[in-house]
Amino acid sequence: MEEYVKQWQQDITKHPERIINEALQLLESCERVDQRATLHFWIALGNRYLTVMDKCLDHAYKSERHFRTLHDDEGLAKALNLIGVVYFYNGFYEKAVRYFYQAKTSADQVNAIQVACRANNNIGEVYRETGEFELSEKHYKEALELAIQSDELYFQAIIYENLGQLAFQSELLDVAFSYYQQSKELLLQQTDISALADIENKLGALYIRKRDFTQAENHLRMAYSYIQSGGNRLYKTEILLNLAELVQDFSFSYTELLIEAKELALSLDAHHLLRKIYEKLSSFHEKNEDFESALAYYKLFHQTEQAIESTSVRNKLELLRIEVKHSTDLSQMATLNEQLTYEIDHQRQIAEQLKQSNSQLKETTYKDELTKVYNRRGLIQYLATMRPGSYVFLLLDIDYFKHYNDSQGHVAGDHVLQQVASALETVVVQLTNDGIVTRMGGEEFLIVASCGDEQFPNKLIVSIQQEIKRLGIMYEYNGKQQVLTISGGGIETTEQVKTHFETTYATIDRILYEAKQKGRNQIYFYSEELT
Repeated sequence: MEEYVKQWQQDITKHPERIINEALQLLESCERVDQRATLHFWIALGNRYLTVMDKCLDHAYKSERHFRTLHDDEGLAKALNLIGVVYFYNGFYEKAVRYFYQAKTSADQVNAIQVACRANNNIGEVYRETGEFELSEKHYKEALELAIQSDELYFQAIIYENLGQLAFQSELLDVAFSYYQQSKELLLQQTDISALADIENKLGALYIRKRDFTQAENHLRMAYSYIQSGGNRLYKTEILLNLAELVQDFSFSYTELLIEAKELALSLDAHHLLRKIYEKLSSFHEKNEDFESALAYYKLFHQTEQAIESTSVRNKLELLRIEVKHSTDLSQMATLNEQLTYEIDHQRQIAEQLKQSNSQLKETTYKDELTKVYNRRGLIQYLATMRPGSYVFLLLDIDYFKHYNDSQGHVAGDHVLQQVASALETVVVQLTNDGIVTRMGGEEFLIVASCGDEQFPNKLIVSIQQEIKRLGIMYEYNGKQQVLTISGGGIETTEQVKTHFETTYATIDRILYEAKQKGRNQIYFYSEELT
């Protein structure tokens, strides 16, 4: 058994599947409790490296039970620490820290420095994740002292990196740099290129935060060169995301890097990175007014968020079932069953929320949050589905809206925008079957509708003016009573507007300007030939 363990210690990060299979085979014919405890531990550890957390927890519990029977405190500490790791990665932070403290106590009793080091580091991880930075730093530093005492250079590097990340999150960038550099110096003495790539990536991110883009690029290029020759593909995805930040002003390079990162994240099933990538791609396309692509990526972002939540709950359910299976305390079993029932109900709620949110997604994506009429995304989608025919484009603007805002306040101004939008929507619904109202920004609205007959534009304009007048919105400005009015400019066109909307928009904006210049509270409208 000792020869196996010695070999497994060297190979666990590179060949976890092989180690699991070897340990399972040995387990079939093994009767000694101490050996069974060790085999279960290595099977659990192999599954941890494969991120198969339910099997990891199952075998870790079996290992813990055997080591406890043997009164083997060092083995018990290792098993308890591994159980804590499973709970930590699945968001059970209270359980995780409890198991880590138990591991630390067992390790301290027999002066198992390496295990105590790992338990302290993991306690620091929990506190960092929950925002308790002082406690996190305390346990990281305790772990570092133990790593120095046991002359574990690699683990010292990991803890320095964790301290750097903690300082980075606290915006102590110079402190973070110092820790990262110490980590890097130690890693250069090792052979783990993935760890080197990770620390170079973190240095790149730090320089991005400092806005020193030359240094940032140097570190990120170095990180990318390390990872190209092999190593952790998850790190490669994160490096690509940081590189993309450097070139976001250059459309082709930015999207190219993000697409490469997306493909990597998809191959790894890395939902937390996919969510970030989809959000960046959606924002990029929206900024460039490619609303169709922006919407597609926004949907993927939303669906990935839901998938993360749903997967998290499913994982928690499975871990709770395993914990119930291994529990011998009746009161604890009752508590676990209660928690299991809660998580099952929570899973059902998430499934229902997913169904509802998917049905609402299109509306919330296409609608202006304040006024509930269409936004620019909705307009582009509408234009993309327009059939050939004659259409009215009418651009409307609230007169002297700044005066109203200045005298009545922004809250009252928002309410007026809602009232005007509702009035315009009422007119469009009454007169058309397919027209839309879009808030173009600020106090500017656009109406697009198919033109049924020659009288339609006039009916539309008269109805809008009557509806705004009916609102009767009064306010005082410079000691004078004012009534809220609107001005507009519009055309009727048979052009394929979806292919050159900006030209049409420029035309009606010019006509609106003309109406404003000639007195406001009026709507100018021209046929296509007169524009």
